[in-house]
Amino acid sequence: SHLASLEAMRDIHVADSDFRSAARVLEQATEVEGSTRRGAKLRVELGTLYEEQLDEHERAIEVFEDAMRIDPDSVGAAMPLVTEYVKTERYKDAEPLVRMLVRSPELADGEKQTYQRLYGDVATKLGDDEAAVKAYGDAFALDSQDLDALRGLAAASFRLSDWDAAHKHYQMLLVHRR
Repeated sequence: SHLASLEAMRDIHVADSDFRSAARVLEQATEVEGSTRRGAKLRVELGTLYEEQLDEHERAIEVFEDAMRIDPDSVGAAMPLVTEYVKTERYKDAEPLVRMLVRSPELADGEKQTYQRLYGDVATKLGDDEAAVKAYGDAFALDSQDLDALRGLAAASFRLSDWDAAHKHYQMLLVHRR
């Protein structure tokens, strides 16, 4: 098939470290696949190539966003977009993606814990302290040594006037500091 030929050409270009040519071939492959899940996966691969090999950050973000439009459950596209959106303080754009990531069965516990804490940070920035408490609590449950998650949990509990929980979590912070 035409797609198989394009993928073989991409592999040859990558093996030769000709990443610009590999990107051109991947662009053609995404046109052939169109708006399918496979097309979204090819776009994630293309975005990664732009980001990691060609140092074309803006183009990579465009490609990842295109992949998310095609496949709203694309973990591969969501992860770099969450990083970008948090870095550029686009918390409303980051929130649905990070929420999807923490629910994804594709993430290992370490990744899930990192995104749970990040979800707490995003929820805090958006003023959703109830979501922040849940996210920080889930992150802390996955890693009881994560002081950032514990600090976020204590602060969100305090903002919600949950004095008992805030006291408990701040006490835990003090114990960890010893």
